[in-house]
Amino acid sequence: MKKVWCRISSLMGDNNEDIQDIHIATELDRNTISNLKNNKFKRVDVHTLEALCSHFNCTPGDLLVLIEEPSDGEIKRKLGRPKKLKE
Repeated sequence: MKKVWCRISSLMGDNNEDIQDIHIATELDRNTISNLKNNKFKRVDVHTLEALCSHFNCTPGDLLVLIEEPSDGEIKRKLGRPKKLKE
């Protein structure tokens, strides 16, 4: 079965940011960011995608990916790091 997976954790790590940093920069709710980071979400609002993509200078395809539902050990190995957009 396929699942939409959010790469926000990798992007946060690349930028040495935590949930509070993203919250301050984007004005998104901390719970929204936490749910995306922990992949415990049912939907993502367009406003949320726009704010995060603007903050990380990426596309929705860099932030959200469709993958086979992985086991816990496979998650990091399959996702890798998305590339940032050129300014």
